[in-house]
Amino acid sequence: MIPGDKLIKGSAKNVIDGPYTEGKEIVGGYFIIEAADYNEAVAWCEDYPDYEQGGCVQVRQVMKIDM
Repeated sequence: MIPGDKLIKGSAKNVIDGPYTEGKEIVGGYFIIEAADYNEAVAWCEDYPDYEQGGCVQVRQVMKIDM
């Protein structure tokens, strides 16, 4: 786990640090986006349609590129 990883869930779209999906749970897919920081990446998740049905989104850093 990289410090700063976020979990967004619930109809209130609460943003928390972890817990993350266990191996036995299903991952429905993933997107790789380019964002300046975690706040921008979390903002991308605002329109996810399944929060009302108990869905959640995990935001994780895959690669950090210093330019």
